[in-house]
Order: sequence, then C-alpha cells, then structure tokens
Amino acid sequence: MGTKPVRVPEEQYSAIKQLADMLNVPMSRATQILIETGLDDLNVHDHLTLDSDLKQEYEEAMIEAQSGDEAYEALTEIHQRQVDRNRERSEIEIET
Repeated sequence: MGTKPVRVPEEQYSAIKQLADMLNVPMSRATQILIETGLDDLNVHDHLTLDSDLKQEYEEAMIEAQSGDEAYEALTEIHQRQVDRNRERSEIEIET
C-alpha cells in the first residue's frame, strides 16, 4: 500500500520530529500518531515499543512491585530510559 504525502505546518514540524525521535519511528508514523490522537491528548507511552532487555526488565519489575505506586515508578523509569535510547539513536542517524 502506498503512502500519501502530507504537508506538515512549519510550526508543528519540531513537535513531530521530537515525537519521531522519542518513539524511534519515521516522521510519517509520528505524523499519523499526531493526526489520530492530537497533540493535546498524546500519551507517548501508549506508542512506545520497549527494547527486548527493557521489556524483560519491565516484566520483572511488575512481578516484584509491592504496590501500584512502585509499579508505576518502575514503568515510568523504564519508559524514560527507552525514550532516551531512541533519542540517542536518532542523533546517531543524523550524524552519519
């Protein structure tokens, strides 16, 4: 299935680029996510795919969590690490 080009307003380009970097997805996918959810209702964690090691760590943390707050803290920390990794990958791609 082909893709349809979409013109992104200049004032939204940086938000889309930032989302693409955070999720480690192409700009077209980030644009699609923003069109579907809107910038105000966007929850990055709903669209984040964990690397296999972080997924394993997440599963272990959920088993070991003693409370909902502890589980939420672990999830938030793991998601942030994934976002940081994705941003680093984006920076590497730009430099090469």
